[in-house]
Amino acid sequence: TNETAANVRNLAAVLGSQPPGSQVSLTGHADARGDAAYNQRLSLARAEAIRDFLLAAEPSLAGRIETFGAGESRPIDPGTSDRAYANNRRLEVTVMEVTVSAAPR
Repeated sequence: TNETAANVRNLAAVLGSQPPGSQVSLTGHADARGDAAYNQRLSLARAEAIRDFLLAAEPSLAGRIETFGAGESRPIDPGTSDRAYANNRRLEVTVMEVTVSAAPR
């Protein structure tokens, strides 16, 4: 959607402003409808699609993003309403700052 595209552009800007050594983890999630294997593939595809959008918007992120699919294994809303399903179809973003320590002299 247009709203999602705007959110991802904002995310690209925020991630691009992180220190160069930072690593980004994108974990896609799916709702519980459909079979588990399909949901696993779908959640990974969700994370990969966002990665591709982020890289197009912020090329400095190349080599710093890893993607994962969690399928339906970690719902945040246990309900079975349309709203609950929508809540569970999501992407989690984790930024890890990598620190490099200098060798002792």
